Amino acid sequence: MVPPGKIKVAAVSDTHGKYYPINPVDLLLVAGDVTNYGGLGEFLKFRAHLLKWRLYIPKIILVPGNHDMMFQEDEGYTRALLDDLLIDEEYTYKGFKFYGHPWTVEFGKWAFMDNVVLDTKAAMIPEGLDVLISHGPPFGLLDKTNSGWNAGDEYLRDAINIKKPRYHVFGHIHEAAGQHVEDGYHAMNVAQFPHYFTLEER
Repeated sequence: MVPPGKIKVAAVSDTHGKYYPINPVDLLLVAGDVTNYGGLGEFLKFRAHLLKWRLYIPKIILVPGNHDMMFQEDEGYTRALLDDLLIDEEYTYKGFKFYGHPWTVEFGKWAFMDNVVLDTKAAMIPEGLDVLISHGPPFGLLDKTNSGWNAGDEYLRDAINIKKPRYHVFGHIHEAAGQHVEDGYHAMNVAQFPHYFTLEER
């Protein structure tokens, strides 16, 4: 039993149609790319995964990623079937503040990729967040590809420096999975590898 003012959290991203067993927690954060191409069949398959998790996880917050095409093309339908889908919006759970930011640097015709809007989307991130959930990483942090280049978002990095969220959960760059802690900022690239942490009141 977690004492009042604390919740156990799991976070994962880039499951790409696979079911990942998650240990029992109070809250699961899913940071995008739950499908490969985002069609209806893949979406419904992911929803079945959610129903399995909900048998023992009371709350799940989802932010879509660039592979999750249907979440952008038919947001109304996906919202009708999913609870707590965060797209450029804030959500409070048990007194903790979360924000979902699905946007990533453009490298093709995928969902939530538009370099023209990256600055305005990053500027929308509010201050005072306990957890920022983005699909992609900030530039220069857990964002290095196998080719050796940094694939993160410079506007997202700048927003983090200004808004200062306590925790930042993301994925997108599979090979850069890991954690980084600095000056009260705890970053986690959770691509294809669930991470666990305890969120405590300030």
